[in-house]
Amino acid sequence: MIFCTRSPASFKAAREERLKVSGNPSQYDDLEQFIREQELMREIIAASKLPFFEVDVSDGAINSATEKIADWLEKSGGLFLIN
Repeated sequence: MIFCTRSPASFKAAREERLKVSGNPSQYDDLEQFIREQELMREIIAASKLPFFEVDVSDGAINSATEKIADWLEKSGGLFLIN
């Protein structure tokens, strides 16, 4: 499982980008809700038996994030089919 997260401080900048394409901008009014939901997801994922990798995308460096994910998948065996 890949869990993409962002720092609480980065939600405001992410909101500004999202508003450029959102059809429902009011859903982004309460950023604390997103922060709480991210923490809840972190707790749920940590309690799971599934292997997971958390990657911070706060800086917007998607290429770097995808490289980290690919490295983790390779190390964890996630890139191979199991028959």
